[in-house]
Formats: sequence, C-alpha cells, structure tokens
Amino acid sequence: MPAASPRIRRPMSVALCALALASALPFTGQAASPSAAYAAADPMVGTGGEGHTFPGATVPFGMIQLSPDTRTAHFKQSYDWAAGYRHGDRSIVGFSHTHFSGSGHSDLGDVLLMPIAGEVHLRPGEIDASGHKTGPGYRSAFSHEREQAQPGYYAVSLDDYDIRAELTVNPRVGLHRYTFPKDKPAHVLLDLRHSIYDYEGKVLWSRIRVRPDGTVTGFRETRGWAPGRQLFFAMRFSQAPTAHALHDRQDPPNEYKGFATPGSGAPGERAQIEGRDLAAVFDFGDLDDEALLVKVAISTVSEDGAIGNLDADMPGWDFDATRAQAQATWSEALGVVDIEASEDMRRNLYTALYHSLQAPSLAMDADGRYRGPDNAVHQAEGFAFHSTFSLWDTFRALHPLLTIIQPEQRNAHFVSSLLAAREHSPYGILPVWSFHGLETWCMIGYHAVPVISDAIVKGIGGFSTERALEAMTASAEYAPYDGLGHYMALGYVPIDKEGEGASKTLEYAYDDWALSRAARVLGEDAIAERYEARAQNYRNIFDPDTGFSRAKNSDGSFRTPFDPNASGYGTDYTEGNAWQSSWFVPQDTAGLIDLMGGDQAMVDRLDAIFEAEVDPAIFAHMEDISGLIGHYAHGNEPSHHVAYLYAYAGQPWRTQERLKQIVETQYKPTPDGLVGNDDLGQMSAWLVFTALGFYPVAPGSNEYVIGRPFVESATLHLPNGKRFSIVVDDLDDAHPYIGAVTLNGAPLTRGVLQHEALMAGGELRFRMQAEPDREWATAPDARPFSMSRADSERSD
Repeated sequence: MPAASPRIRRPMSVALCALALASALPFTGQAASPSAAYAAADPMVGTGGEGHTFPGATVPFGMIQLSPDTRTAHFKQSYDWAAGYRHGDRSIVGFSHTHFSGSGHSDLGDVLLMPIAGEVHLRPGEIDASGHKTGPGYRSAFSHEREQAQPGYYAVSLDDYDIRAELTVNPRVGLHRYTFPKDKPAHVLLDLRHSIYDYEGKVLWSRIRVRPDGTVTGFRETRGWAPGRQLFFAMRFSQAPTAHALHDRQDPPNEYKGFATPGSGAPGERAQIEGRDLAAVFDFGDLDDEALLVKVAISTVSEDGAIGNLDADMPGWDFDATRAQAQATWSEALGVVDIEASEDMRRNLYTALYHSLQAPSLAMDADGRYRGPDNAVHQAEGFAFHSTFSLWDTFRALHPLLTIIQPEQRNAHFVSSLLAAREHSPYGILPVWSFHGLETWCMIGYHAVPVISDAIVKGIGGFSTERALEAMTASAEYAPYDGLGHYMALGYVPIDKEGEGASKTLEYAYDDWALSRAARVLGEDAIAERYEARAQNYRNIFDPDTGFSRAKNSDGSFRTPFDPNASGYGTDYTEGNAWQSSWFVPQDTAGLIDLMGGDQAMVDRLDAIFEAEVDPAIFAHMEDISGLIGHYAHGNEPSHHVAYLYAYAGQPWRTQERLKQIVETQYKPTPDGLVGNDDLGQMSAWLVFTALGFYPVAPGSNEYVIGRPFVESATLHLPNGKRFSIVVDDLDDAHPYIGAVTLNGAPLTRGVLQHEALMAGGELRFRMQAEPDREWATAPDARPFSMSRADSERSD
C-alpha cells in the first residue's frame, strides 16, 4: 500500500465436503434452556436510533444476511441507513442477501428480490421523509403489526400486494417463501442495481443469466467501500416461471411491458444480459394461494461457486425444516450462558449475545475457495475463511468474548483467516477493516495484532504461531502505513506529516505491547523486548501542562492552538476529542496515572469526563460520537474502557458507580435501544462482559477487570466441558456496590479475574451492599495489570 493510499473513514465509524462442514462449525457449549435464550433475543433491537442493526435472517457467523431494505441510501443517508433498514420507515423496497450488523459505514445490499402481485414497475419508486411510498414503483408499504423477527427468521406482509414474505437461511443460502393472493399474476423482481449506499456509477458491471435448467446466475462488481468487490449469485425457484424478462434500465423504455411467451423470440426469451443497471422479472401466473419458494446462494469466487453452494448447502426445498435448523443453531449458540436477571436485562443480554455472534462472517465457498485481498481466488486448507473484520472496534471486547465461548471452534478459524489474508495481501500486512476478503483501509492501528496475540497468550490452538508472529511483526514494521514509518523513527506520529497523530501513537503503542506479549509466550525474548520498548511511546505525547495526550509536530513541539473539545478529521484524534481519546493506554494505565500526577489526579480527570456539561452541538459533525454522559461517549469505542480506569487508580467503587450509570442509560430492549453503532458486535460484547461483572480492558493481559454484575446469576457452559458460574447476592438498586467477592469460596484479593481461572470452571460470587467498600482491591498490588507494575501480573 503506498503512503498516499486512500483511507475511507466511517462517514460520520448440509455441506458436502469437510471444509464445507467446517464452515458451519457447531457450537459445542451445552445449554440448559436454549429455547428460553432464543425467545429472549430480539433482532429488532438496534434497528432504530443509532444501532444500525438489521432485523432479517442469518445464522451464527453465516455468509448470508437476508433482510429487508427500506431505502437505497445516497451519500447523505449512508450513515443512518448503513444496515439498509430503519425501524421508522413505512415501506420496504425488497429483500437483499448481504448486510453489516451495526457498522458505521454502509455498503452491501446485494441481490435484491421483491415479490409482486399484479402490475410490475422496474424502479422502486419515491418515498417521503418518513419512509412512506409516494408514487409508482415496486416498493410496498408495511406495518410493524404484521412483521416478525426472530433469530434465523423474518416475516412481513407487503400491504401493496397482499403478499406474505418469509425469510430463513443456512450458512450460504437464503430461502424465501412468498404467499401470493388469488386472482393476481405473481412475479418476482430481481434488482442488481440496488445497493446500500447507492450512487450513480457504483455498479461497474453486472450480468444476469438464465441457464437451460432454469437456474438464474449472475454477478456484479461495485466500486463501493471495498473497491472492485465482485459478488456472484445463483437462484432457483420451487416451480418454473412461465416466462421471464431481462432489462437493462439504461435503455428505454424503463417500464415493464409484459412477458414474452416461449418461442416468440421476444425479449423475454433472452438468456443473458449485461450492463450497469440490470433487472429481471419472473412470471408465475396465478399461484392460487400456493407458496412460491426462492433460494439464493452467493459466492465471492464465481457463478459456478454460487451454484456449488446452492447444491451443497440446500439441495431441497423444505422451508420449515430450514427455519427449524436455524432456530436450533441459534438456540445452541445463545444457550452458551444461562442468565437469571430482570426481564429487560435478560432481553438486553441475549440480544447482545445474538449480535455478538454474527461477525466475522463466512466468506468461503463449500469447496473451500475464497477471494483474498489480492482479488485472486485461493483454496483454504484446514480452516474456514471468514471476513468482515471491524478490528478497530472488535479487538476490545468481541474477540475476547469469542476466546471464551468459541476458542478453537471459531476463534482459531478467525486467526487463520487473518493470517491467510496477510499472506495474500499485496502489502504483506494483516487486515485493517476487511469484508468479502477485500481491504477497505478504514480506521487506524494494526488491531489484528491484539486479536492474534490474545489467542496465543490464552493458549488457543488451531493455527501456526510461527506464521502468526511473522504476520504481526510484518504489520508492525510496514513503514508506508498510516504514519508508521514516522512512529518508528520518532516514537510518535507527527501531526504535520500524518493526521490524527495522537490517536495513532496511542493505538500503535498498545498494539506493540500486544505483540510483545505473544513474542514472550513464544520464547522470542528479543522481539518481545523491542516491542515492549515501543509500547512506552505513549509517554512521548503526554502533555503535563494540559493533562492530555496530544499530537506533536516533527520537531517535537506540541501542535497549537489546542482545543481539548475539538474532534474529527484534521484534529489530533480519531473519532473523538482529547477528553475521550487521551486515556487509551490499556497496557500501562499505572504509567499514565504517574504521568498525570497520581491516583487522585486520574480520579479527578475521570470525574471531569463524566460530569462535564457538554453541548452535543460540538459533535454535530461526528455521527459516531453518541451516547454522551458528559464527554464520555458510549456510542463509540474510545470510551469503552474508561469507566474501568477508576479501578487502576485504587477506587474500584467508582467504577461500580459509573457502570450502573452507563448500563441504565445506554441499553434498552427496544428498536432504539442502542445509543451507537453496534459495530459488528462490540457494543453488545461490552454489555455481555459488563453484566457478568468483568471486562477485558487490556486484551493480551489474560485479565478481566472486575466491575460489578448486573445479573442475579449466570452460568457459562464452556467449550471444554467446564462450567463457570457468576452468583450475585443482594442485587437491587439499594445495593449498588460490591461488598465481597469470592472465587471458588476464597476471597478474591485483586480486582481482576484471570482467564485461566475462568476457563477452569468454578464460581465467582458477589455480595452487593448499600455503601462502597473503600478497602477492597485498592492497594497497588491488588490493581489490574500495568507494564509499570509488572509484579502485579500473577494469579490469585
């Protein structure tokens, strides 16, 4: 990647071969009551407000996300409609097969289908500001009263056509069931132009082909978030169409005029069409209340690959059996933890777990082929290739969560996918933010490193640690990347050479520490020492005069003028300001506290963050900064560890207070229940950890910082067959503080839970009380790990 490479920010943040079987990797934790867990998960949560989740059907880490779209977003709408659907809209444009869950950037929406009864239009038609249909077009009105969303299943009635549409999936195939009204001709429209974040010229080329056996295949190449992305599909109907018509809508006329009859030589007999604005209409006559099924497979490799996925993953036509299998898969996945809590908290947590089990997503055909960042096709050997890595977000809590509930079963495949992508990369570095195998260069840092390091330090097998260390060091030494050459030369990223220098310096330093941890475990002490030294680079940009981490110029001076409230592009920070971004030193928070002047100075600054009177207008240009409590912005990742920093300053009861404030204001089991983008599961994973009573502030440390629990009890059914239980006595609003903590009956003297202790099984018991305990876990050697206090790195 050249130094001046484009960087796109969030505009705003039954398979037939062994490899195919690996792609549908089973969840192995045993669930005591999986049906109750399934019933508590609500895919509608986050579809309104700023959550950016989708309500449609998917399976854990599946390749297909089959969901309704309510708008084809142009640039100004791309943030709000990043998932294609918003709960406040009142019309549906169709059902497409690819979606991000909670992203801050929009794309996908591939292969849109719309069932139609009666007159056909080739364009979706116009809508007003509230999402109501205002003129002719194929979109249809709908109401939430006749809409249903469950994990792996979605259904809605299309009011304009009196059609009931139902959707379900398996890992590589989406299955539609449409029930049409009597006495009206039934049609299915395929729109290859439709995209989430649409604009003129996004589709570079596309093709629709009707094969002699009736299979419909095609592809499109787009110049969206991942430039040059190719997506192939194969589609079959449960009964043969009576006719079809293929349209290039760039050629007039733009309205559908009727079907050709077989043998007429009219346009409906065309077997293939290519262009940039394609649609196809398939006619089925009067189906007389008989349901029509449509199954669609996708591939990043080829049309034949999509056909292979269709044949391998769904050879039959049993919608109810497919739905039941999706439900069983989700029931087992969600049943990895049994939760006793208030009804709202149970719904919040099982929904959060549901959202945490969608990405990274499968990006490999049933025969093991996949497309890499070099845009070439490769063959997976011994692992299932996954993509959709939102690493700036997910290294913090999502991937640590998966090391607990799906270590070898999934996490090892994710690490192998990262390593394979690095080996295919034209630049020889690990992914930054990738989907469908391709790189977007979105966000900063090289946060694949802590994901891989965390797996190594935790002893998760299933991948080559030699390849992993080589990949991590290659990424950490690639000078052309995002100011990294300057960072290596100066010990910081100079703001006069590279934007957002403060955030980049802090995040590179943490990534370096994570690399050092893996190297130390692997016995590579020289490598470990090199990156331990680089991990101290956070010190180079701390300004004792202001008490903030700030960007420096190449000559070593701090950039002036300095406004700690300033955020956004052109400032010192990525998606934040000084109040939100200065405290990202998870590898050495104790060292940061020393720079700040001691424990009380840190506590005072944390209080100032949470208690500031902030005019939200200062963040009007930054959609990602949301969920404000003072300057604390729970809707964006730089704030996610901040409430836990009180524990590092010797006041864990203040962490307990802040967590209660955050949980009670930032999560609800409603469509608008997420205050910020779920970011491929990070917002949700934060809640799962926090509600259980601990959080991975520093992935790679093997420690989880004790916060406070929000459940009466929870039992994790671990993949190794062990059970780890959290039991909470006296949990209510009158008892918000921890009075005592025991692990397997013995007092927990440090304010951390070790990963090894968790995976060994046992019981973590909390006793809550009305007043804070100002003695527990306050001594320096009882606090969480920091590089500056390495002697605290030990097991209880």
